[in-house]
Amino acid sequence: MPLTTAPDTRSTSSISAAILNLLLPHHRTTDPSRAGAQAFPHQLRQIDAFVRAGEGVVFTLPGFPCKSPNPAKVLGHLPDQGERLSLTFLNTLCGEIERIHAPGARVIICSDGHVFGDLIRVPDAHIDAYSDELRALIRNLGLHRLSVFDLRDVLGDLPHDTKRAHVHERYAPTLDALRAEVRTHAPTPPSTGASPASSSTTPPTSPAPAPPSSASAASGRTASSSAAAPGAT
Repeated sequence: MPLTTAPDTRSTSSISAAILNLLLPHHRTTDPSRAGAQAFPHQLRQIDAFVRAGEGVVFTLPGFPCKSPNPAKVLGHLPDQGERLSLTFLNTLCGEIERIHAPGARVIICSDGHVFGDLIRVPDAHIDAYSDELRALIRNLGLHRLSVFDLRDVLGDLPHDTKRAHVHERYAPTLDALRAEVRTHAPTPPSTGASPASSSTTPPTSPAPAPPSSASAASGRTASSSAAAPGAT
């Protein structure tokens, strides 16, 4: 049954703020005082662009890479009830946004396990199987507001090592740049139990380009969310 939404006469800026305020309770932060939407102007601008255009808000969520390789923590390498709960949560959250903004929202899950799977010793075949099962769960559970994106959507059936090399060459900083950053980075202050002053303004979202496979995001805009869904391992 379609969701019924009463006409909303609020300004686009107040609708955008209401959407962001739905996300902020799921923002992981060490600051006990929760900042409101106005503390995140960049994210508000990103959401507002969708609202002004009358489009559904598109979020990208880097996550759901694979199961932990630690057998003491998981029962196997495929998604289980943890993923079911997490995916359902994300789909429900998009539905709550639809009550505020009629075009609704959707989440593109960027499953990035192949980028670092070799470092944590998870076989590439397990990562592919995990991602495929995520897609099957989304389809079988009717979670129509979610989709999954991975390196296969960009680089097809190239060997996994070739895909990693491509990502490394295009996006990874050089060793010299990393060394320079480490040398110039301010020392970490000793822990005092107090939250850093800047944590109240640490954004829950950050700009990210739409994945090449998401042609349905006609505007090319996405709002990337780091609010973690509960339950996934």
